[in-house]
Amino acid sequence: MPKPEDVRIAGRLSIAYMLRIGSEVLRRFPVDMLDLILITTIANLNLVPPDRSGPAEDRLSGSHPERDGVSRNAVSRAVNVPLETVRRRIAGLIEKKILVERPDGIVFSPDNPIGLGNNIELTELNFELLRQLFRTLKAHGIDLD
Repeated sequence: MPKPEDVRIAGRLSIAYMLRIGSEVLRRFPVDMLDLILITTIANLNLVPPDRSGPAEDRLSGSHPERDGVSRNAVSRAVNVPLETVRRRIAGLIEKKILVERPDGIVFSPDNPIGLGNNIELTELNFELLRQLFRTLKAHGIDLD
């Protein structure tokens, strides 16, 4: 059982990590926080399960053509945002070509016109921020195993 102080430290550090990477995305791309939450949720729900075709690195990078579509209802439930708000926001993101509607549902377009997704600078920043998070947790003696 983790110590309460370790839980508080880990919580504070993980929230700081999320805010930092989220702030960088918001600074670089013309989206707001709710759009970012919807886009990220859809992109994660789109990932093809590991037992499907294609190398894992292709599925995770978004370069693999097979991505499972997701319904607006599933997105609404996943983020606990009213369905009508999700519908309206997704319609705007489809219009901006960040999301694509297919017969099986909504998918994130990693090749969208604003360049959100497969961004090497953000990927490197994310990796560095994760490295800092884990090093700081370790420095505080917090074992994640």
